[in-house]
Amino acid sequence: MTQKLPWAKFFYDDWAMDLRLHPMEIEGAWIRICCQLYRETTRGKATKPLEQWARVLITSEEKTKEILDYLRDQNIGDISEDNAGTNANITVISRRIVKDEKEREGNRLRQKRHQDKKKEEAEDPPESQEPKRKNNAEITGRGQKTEVRRQNIEIEEKKEEGPKAPPSLPFQDPLPTPKNGKHAIPKKPKITIDQIHEVDAGWNLMASTCGLPGTRYVSDDRADKIRTRLSNRWWRENWRAALEAIPKYPKLLGENDGWRANIDWFISKDSRAAAILEGRYESKKPNTGRQGI
Repeated sequence: MTQKLPWAKFFYDDWAMDLRLHPMEIEGAWIRICCQLYRETTRGKATKPLEQWARVLITSEEKTKEILDYLRDQNIGDISEDNAGTNANITVISRRIVKDEKEREGNRLRQKRHQDKKKEEAEDPPESQEPKRKNNAEITGRGQKTEVRRQNIEIEEKKEEGPKAPPSLPFQDPLPTPKNGKHAIPKKPKITIDQIHEVDAGWNLMASTCGLPGTRYVSDDRADKIRTRLSNRWWRENWRAALEAIPKYPKLLGENDGWRANIDWFISKDSRAAAILEGRYESKKPNTGRQGI
C-alpha cells in the first residue's frame, strides 16, 4: 500500500505554463482531481463512476462529464472509460504524479540496498587480500637476518621517495596533498531534479517575456541533456546570465529569418551559452556605403 505522505513537491512554474491557455474552471477542476489522485492507494491513478467524480468536483454529473472530456481532449490527463452507459467506470491518471511516485520508490529501494550492503559489511567484513608478513619471532637463523635487512631497506626507500604527487595537466593546479599523503580526487557534482526544473522554469520565464516558445513538461531526454550541461561547472555558473542575454539578440527572436531559439537548442551543447555571452548572435549590419564607379 502506498505510504500516505502529508505533502508533495509542487512546481509553480510548471503548473502555470501547462495550464496558462486553459479556462480557470478547468484549472480549478484539475487541481481538485490531482489532490484526490494523490490520496489514492495507487498514487496518481483512480477509477470511479461518474457519480463519484461529480462528488469530487462538487458539481453535477453533466458538468463533470463535460470537464473530463475537455481534460481528455486537451491531453491534460489520461482519461478512459471501461464501458459505455450510465454506470461506466472512468479512470483518470496524472502522468506527473505517477512519474514522481516512480522516482520516489526508486530512491527508496536504492537507499535500502545501500543500507543492507553496509549492514552486511559490518557483520562480515571482507578479509584483506594482502598476504600476512611474518614477524621476526617466526623467523629463525639466517632467514631472520635476511628478513630484517629487507624490511630496513624498504623503510629507507619509502623515506627517500616521500609521497608521490599525480602529474598535473597543463593549466591545472596540482591537487592539495593532505597530511596522510593521499590526494583527494574531486567528485562529479550530483545534479538534483530541482536543479533540472530550475533551468526549465528559468527558460519559460525568459520566453514568456520575449515571445519565444516555452515548454509544457520536462521529458526524459530533456532532463538528461540539462543534467549533462549542469555537470559542466562553467555552464552551471553562467546559464542564468545567458538566458538574460537572449532577448538582446533579434536573430534569436526570429526577426531575421523566422527561426526562433527554443530550450532544446539552448541545452544541446555547452557552447550555446558561451556563444550568447560572447555576442556571436549579433545581427550583422548591411553595408550601405556607396561603391566607386
